[in-house]
Amino acid sequence: MCCNECWDANWSETCGGYSEGMQRRHALPLILLSPLALNGCGALFVARHVAKAWNEAPPADAALDQALQRYHDAVLRADIDQLAAMFTLDAQVSHGSAPAVAGREAIHAWLESLAEQRVQEFELKARMTRVDGDSATQSGSYRRRTVSPQGGSVEVQGLFDARWARQSGHWLLARMHTESI
Repeated sequence: MCCNECWDANWSETCGGYSEGMQRRHALPLILLSPLALNGCGALFVARHVAKAWNEAPPADAALDQALQRYHDAVLRADIDQLAAMFTLDAQVSHGSAPAVAGREAIHAWLESLAEQRVQEFELKARMTRVDGDSATQSGSYRRRTVSPQGGSVEVQGLFDARWARQSGHWLLARMHTESI
């Protein structure tokens, strides 16, 4: 085993490793193989690279994370046109047990009806992202504080479930469901 080389921070392809952005999918095989590497410095070698893979893994799909960030930014700016454009033509938006708003035009009209409510704070954290070709799902949590024209403040927090579709190279929301907690 090439222990001395593997201690290098840039574990190289020549040592059988991955220099940058070691994927989480490599962590499980390393964990399963760790009993085989318990001789000498092997255990430290495996533990170090498993921790690095788990803690520094890149996002499942950077373009999808960027799309979620654009959604977040558009909500904070109250950019109704950009928000509506982020949905597929047949998208659905729903909250709790209320009926879904269906279709991009209907979503645009629904967003306009909420324009009086000024969003002061908005947090959106994806906890799970799963990409399968040109479709993806994300779920996570949100927190939003709005102020009404009369000055009243309302804070809501909950969970979101987003379904994405990649169309012409861009991720668009096919469904966004939120649930207050």
